[in-house]
Order: sequence, then C-alpha cells, then structure tokens
Amino acid sequence: MTATTLFDQAAAAYRQGDDARALALARRLLAADPGQAGVLTLAANAALRSGDWPAAIESLQALLRQQPGQPALLRALAQAWNRQGSALRREGEPAAAEAAFRSALALLPGHGDALFNLAMLLDDGDRAEAAVPLWRALAEASPGDAEAAIRLARGLALAGDVDQAGGLLDALPAPGSPAMALDLAEAQAACGRPAQAARTVASVAADEALLPRLATVAETLAQAGADEAARDLHRTCHRLLGDGARAPGLRHLFARHLMLPAVPTDDAAIDAARARFAAGLDALAEELTPARLAGCARTLDQLAFSNFYLAYHGRDDRELQSRFGDLLGRCAAALAPAGLAPAGGSGGRRRIALAGSIFRHCTAGHYFASWVRILAGAGFEVHVVQLGPAGDAFTEAIAAPAAALHRIDGGADALARRLADLRCDLIVYPELGMEARLPAVAALRLAPRQACAWGHPVTSGLASIDAYFSCAGMEPQQAGDHYREPLRLLPGLGTHYPPVPTPAAADRVALGLPAQGRLYLVPHAPYKLHPDNDAVLAAIAAGDRQARLVLFRGQGRGSGAALLRRLAAALAAAGADPDRQLVVLANTSREGFLAVNRACDVMVDCLHWSGGNTSIDALASALPVVTRPGRFMRGRQSAAMLDALGLQRLVVDGPEALAGAAIALASDHAGRDACARQIRAGLPDLLACPALPKALVAHVEALIEG
Repeated sequence: MTATTLFDQAAAAYRQGDDARALALARRLLAADPGQAGVLTLAANAALRSGDWPAAIESLQALLRQQPGQPALLRALAQAWNRQGSALRREGEPAAAEAAFRSALALLPGHGDALFNLAMLLDDGDRAEAAVPLWRALAEASPGDAEAAIRLARGLALAGDVDQAGGLLDALPAPGSPAMALDLAEAQAACGRPAQAARTVASVAADEALLPRLATVAETLAQAGADEAARDLHRTCHRLLGDGARAPGLRHLFARHLMLPAVPTDDAAIDAARARFAAGLDALAEELTPARLAGCARTLDQLAFSNFYLAYHGRDDRELQSRFGDLLGRCAAALAPAGLAPAGGSGGRRRIALAGSIFRHCTAGHYFASWVRILAGAGFEVHVVQLGPAGDAFTEAIAAPAAALHRIDGGADALARRLADLRCDLIVYPELGMEARLPAVAALRLAPRQACAWGHPVTSGLASIDAYFSCAGMEPQQAGDHYREPLRLLPGLGTHYPPVPTPAAADRVALGLPAQGRLYLVPHAPYKLHPDNDAVLAAIAAGDRQARLVLFRGQGRGSGAALLRRLAAALAAAGADPDRQLVVLANTSREGFLAVNRACDVMVDCLHWSGGNTSIDALASALPVVTRPGRFMRGRQSAAMLDALGLQRLVVDGPEALAGAAIALASDHAGRDACARQIRAGLPDLLACPALPKALVAHVEALIEG
C-alpha cells in the first residue's frame, strides 16, 4: 500500500470520527518518514479530539520543531500538557501532573487553566505557599475573580503575610456560592480569624454535593483553632449521611465528639480538650449500641478516625487510649465487612505481614525498612502490605527481600480482606494512630498474633494487639505501665537506619537564613511543640540577643500560623523581639532540610516529644542536639541517641536548663566542633545497630510460638 493511500485512509477515518484508526495509520506513515507535516497535523488532531494527550504532545512537539514559535501550535501544545496534567492528577500521580502543568506554563506563562490547575494541585498537597505566585498571577489577570483572591489570601496567610491576606479578604464581596463560602472560611481561619470563619460556615446551606469539601474545611478549621465551627461541620456531614446509614457517617460522629486541637494555646486548653475527649468517649459508648450499629452501613471505613493529637499532650494516655480502643474494637466487630475470614495462621512456613502506609520515603519508612530484610533473611515468609495511595520508589526497595508486595489502594475494608486472605501467623503494624484507616483493621484479630511498634510512639489501646516493640534505651523505668500491650524491647535505635547523605555546605542567605546571628534550629512540626516549649524558646531569645530561632511552617492547614502567634506572644512577654528572632522557613526537600541543619549552630529538642528522624538528620549533619528526657518514650529518643554517642553532657535535667545549655553551646565554637567530631565517629555504629537482627528475630519467634 502506498503512502498516499495510507494517508487518504487516515484522513477518511478522521472525517468519520474514528480517531483511533486515524492515529494508528498516521503512526505507520510517521514510522517510515517522521517529518511529514501533514501527517503530524492529522495525528495531532486525532489525538487531541480523542483525549490521547501523550500522542498529541508528541505530534505537536514535532510540528513545533519544524515551525518554532508558531502561536497556534504553542497554544495547542500548552493545552495538551494541561489536559495531560489533569489526567495524571485524577490517576493519583501528583508529581507527574505538576511536571505537565509546568510544561504548559513554560510554553505559555499566562495559560490560565494551567495556572489554576497547578495552584490547586499545590494547595491540595499542603504547598499553599508555593501556590501564592500562581494565585497572584490569576488574581491580577482577572481582578474580579473572587476565588483567586480568596486562595491567594489563604496562601499569603499560611506563608506568614497575615496583614496582606486580611486586606484581600476585607475587600471581597459576599461569597456567591456555598463552595466559595467554604473557601473563604478556610482563608479566614488561616488568617487567625476563627470567629469570622465560624460565621461564614454558619451561612452555608450544606447539601450532599458539598460533602467532600465540608470534611476538608472541618479539618482546616480545627487545625486553625476554630473548633466549634469544625464540630458543626462534622455534625452536618453526619446528618447528610443519614446518621451513619451511609458511610462514612460515623467517622464524622467520632470527629465531632473526639476532635482535638492541633496547637493548644496552653495547659488549660489541653486539660479542657482531654476532658471533652473523655466525655465524647462516654457519649459514643452510649449512642453506638448494638441496635444502632446494626442500622449503619457495614464497612470499616465508617471508623477511619485517628485521635492522633492526644499523644502530643505530654500526659499518660493509657487510660484514654484503652477506652478508645475498646470502643473501636466493639464497633469494628459490628461493622466488619461480611464474609471476612477468621484468623487461622499459615499452617506452613511462618508467614508475617508488615502492614501500614509507611513503606515509602518518610520517617517511619526509614525506621522500619530494615525489618523486612532482617525477617526475610531469618527464613520468615514476609509480606509487605502498603496502604495507598502513598508509595514511591523506596516502596519497591523496601519490599525487594519480601515474598510479595501488596498495594492496597482502597479503604480499610480492602486492607482487612487482604490481611485475612494472607492467613498470617503474625501481623505487625509499625504504626497505629497516624493513618486513620489502620486502627479499625488492627482492632480485628486477623492473625493469631498481632503486634505494633513505635511509628506512633504511644500505646494503641487495642485489646487485639499482643506486643508493642520499643527501644530499651529510650524507655524509662516502669515503662510497662504506659502500655496496654506487653512491651518487647529492642537494642539501640531498634533498626538499621539507612545512611543519611552528608549535606554540602550552603550559603545562609541562599537557604533563607539571616547572614548574622546564632542559629537555633527548632525543626519539629507545629503540633509537636507543646506550650511548655514556649518558655524555653523565649528564654533563649531573651538570653541571647543574637539568637535566631529557625522553624519550619509545617504541613498542617493553619496549624503553623497558630503556633507562630503563640510563640510570638511568648517571646514578646519575655522581652525578646519575635519579628527579628523568629525565622520561619517554607517546607523543603530533605536535601534542603539537611543543608539548613548544617548551617545552624545547635538544635533545640522538643519537650515531651523529642526528635526521632529530625534528631538523626541533625546528627548526620554534625549538628549538636540539646535535650531534656521526657516522662515517656516519645520524649526520650534524642537522649538515648546522645547517650549512645557519649554526649551525655548535652542531656539536661529540666526545661529551665535546656535554654541555658543551648545558649552555652551556640556560643562555644570549639565545644561545637568537639561535639561534631564525636558525632561523626559514633554515628555509623548507632545507625547500624549490630545487635538488632538477633533480638528482633528472637522476639518474633517467641510471639509466634507463644
């Protein structure tokens, strides 16, 4: 068949609307002669009309190489990249979607759809600060675009420019739709206007179409301190879902009763929150009778709720966690999907599942990756069960020694069915409490033995968990009193921690740091900084006028702004200068984070919840850490690391001494150098933990056999 005949057939197929055939024939022609402009145009048009964005991009790029700068081709290619980004976003590929949107903007910087889509992607990924220039461009291009102005204000507020954000909000007319009103409420909350946010939310006539948005806004309002408005939204969601007759109605009931503030204002606020939590447990226990549960949608997704923030109060959580665990266990038994097979064990080679959402590049992933290799090497049949959509290249590396990697992209029911089908002898949940879908699954006994670990270092409170793995050097005396589960203690860090890349030296100003002054790194997430830390940081700023406290904004929607308001007040009350001495950086890559560590003089550890991964990163950057051991394991991790390195002099007795120790070390260049040499000499052994494999295998064998 001649090329002319093929082209005629392709053109006829295109005229008849058969884009797939037209594209296939065009590809045959291009395989023989890739530069045919007419065929490339036909292929591009067929691909654009059928939504085959990669094919359209390929053809349009070839045409642009022939006709550089041709406006119509630039517009078409930019739109194809934009559509490809939208498709990738729907498929759960945010990094690839971002690259596609940026490709569209590289061709046409003012492409409105790509600007909007990329800004939304960044917002949804808790990168509101990075979205600010995009929303600004949209707002300037369309001065009457209220949505762009609202989102710009929210981004500015989260980036710390509350005054400019507030001015934008004050100039806006009343929102023209319920969805826009919810956007406005989020922006008001981020600006520190919870009362305004509550009034805006109260004006919304909610319906089922708004359900996903209502849930997101409720979380934002809670993190920004507008607790009552958040509770009202959860109440509305619960009602719209038939009081649990449809999923996930009960999740909103749990949230309404058990919601906790991300950044409490003071100890009194913590007392009030815990009292409300206890009363909420009583109310739920009374309301969720067997008869009531029988009328609810039968799915564990109803129970996908985490009381995550309870553990950050610095209190003994065993009693409240156990009450929560008993309630969850009773509800999970009633709502588990029909036909879920009972636990029975493998009946052959000992089979272990490690289940969670942490088998990826994250703190807990770095901690527990080595367990897969150790247990598989000891002869166990190991299954890695990764709860999606999270997952990356490190997921594959973690699971490489295992018998199988199971990716579960659904909800709690899908995870429970897969674990039941595996018929394991032991299921290990490295964390219980961070991922909301896990506790309800763990509350069922899907294997003869179940265990958890310190990925979220607080007792699970579940009667279905037979052991809690922790680190001997990090636990205080009488540690068993803090856990419902029997403790099983491991040596060292309890892991072979992967080597941390040594950061290159970088210019302070290039990192966003001041050129002058002593830099005290406070790298913890906002919710980890208990109000008791305020006095320590204020004492540092007041005692060292050259001190700059270096913090990161965190990923919470509004929690960073709430923390900064609290810290600024504490510094001002101590006579320090919060405007000059608080340095707040945007979230960055791990490489950027390590570079900031290297540029600082000392890391100030967090009271009640010490650094784990953050302390390891500091030590890997040869940055000394000063700490005060807490009452519970979660407040003693840094102290155990320093003790293993022979740096007990950096561990102080009380919070009052912490500020003095930090100031003394930041001012002592020779002392810091000596600490850095000691860290470099001892860190490899600390991270390798040679005694771990034998101890871990012995504990696992005893659990399975017991």
